[in-house]
Amino acid sequence: MFRHGYDLRTFTMTACQRAGFDPTIAIEGGEMDAVLGFVAVGLGVAVVPATVVANRTDLRVTPFAQPSPSRVVALAHRRDVRLPRAAAELRATLLSYLDTEAAAGTLPPRTRRRYTAVPA
Repeated sequence: MFRHGYDLRTFTMTACQRAGFDPTIAIEGGEMDAVLGFVAVGLGVAVVPATVVANRTDLRVTPFAQPSPSRVVALAHRRDVRLPRAAAELRATLLSYLDTEAAAGTLPPRTRRRYTAVPA
């Protein structure tokens, strides 16, 4: 289990309580690799983003039933500094992807795009 203050800990505890139980926490970790290491040696299970276990053949990954959990991700940058070209291209690519998927109706459930203008 992640230490206090980690969003995955809060999510996991809330999900368990909604399911009617309090998990028994034997070990807490502060790093993703440490938590996955505990799981890999058989010390328990962990709720982690699918992307961090995508290539882990040593672990069994069980997806959540729908509606699956979600989290907010944002592209953050300073307001008072013009974005470097690479960062501006990344931002444009991400926004274009969201627009394209939204138009096609293929965004995952509860996904939304919020746009804040960037100074030129």
